[in-house]
Amino acid sequence: MTKPTDLVTVSGGIAVSGNVADFFKNNAQAGSENLSAALPQLKVTEGNSQNEGTDGQYVAAGQFYYSPTKEAFKEIRASIMTISRGFWAMDNSDSPKPKFTQLVGGMMLDTLQPFVMFVSGTRLQNMWNFGKEIKPFTSNKQTPVPMFAFEVLLGLDKNKTNYGVNHIVTYKVVRNEKNQVVLISDLEVLNLLRNGIDQLESTFESFIEQKEVDRNTGKLLKDQEFEEGVSAIMGEPIDPTPEPEEADVAEPTQEELASTKDEINVDDIPF
Repeated sequence: MTKPTDLVTVSGGIAVSGNVADFFKNNAQAGSENLSAALPQLKVTEGNSQNEGTDGQYVAAGQFYYSPTKEAFKEIRASIMTISRGFWAMDNSDSPKPKFTQLVGGMMLDTLQPFVMFVSGTRLQNMWNFGKEIKPFTSNKQTPVPMFAFEVLLGLDKNKTNYGVNHIVTYKVVRNEKNQVVLISDLEVLNLLRNGIDQLESTFESFIEQKEVDRNTGKLLKDQEFEEGVSAIMGEPIDPTPEPEEADVAEPTQEELASTKDEINVDDIPF
């Protein structure tokens, strides 16, 4: 039996035993690592963004914003560690609708800080072009080079759309004076990058599981699957409306992707 003297007060003024308090401390992040609020998000600042910088002022449009430290960057030297599968998620418009999205996970090489970017709409094409550029290296049978070993300079370009001007991320593979790609050769850094990929991919899958929607109905897939399971158990019809055949196509259509009415070539998806 726990004696009163053995009790420890934890957050919220709750008294628990010392052993339980130690357990809480050692497992404080278990199960909640993938909450969206905890993601080290790298954002693109637009004119209507409210990204507050370290000086308390809003960061100017056309800069990257790193949410954990509130720092702003015009460009970032990075390693692109992993890119998620494509999925449909509701956008942040006044009338939310499903939008094809991919997640980019990487590390800022100057500070060795990890980051996550959400990529959709007009920002997809440059990411796909980056994948095409490095594919001859990553798929080389004799001397392959993994994606995370490339030095990549992330920048921002202005992009005019039917809805005004926004900024799209550019991915410039760093090259030397001989036009040869610059590869990360520090084994300690390479191991750090490789060891972080599994955690990023696990985080991505957990996030997608919570946010992925049916691209036709906008309904969360996790809720839809639960309802279908309950209907099956209860012996009720799962869904009187058959799923359209085109919903099984892996890649989004031109019309569906171009939610901003900008052209995106879906045939260029390399991932």
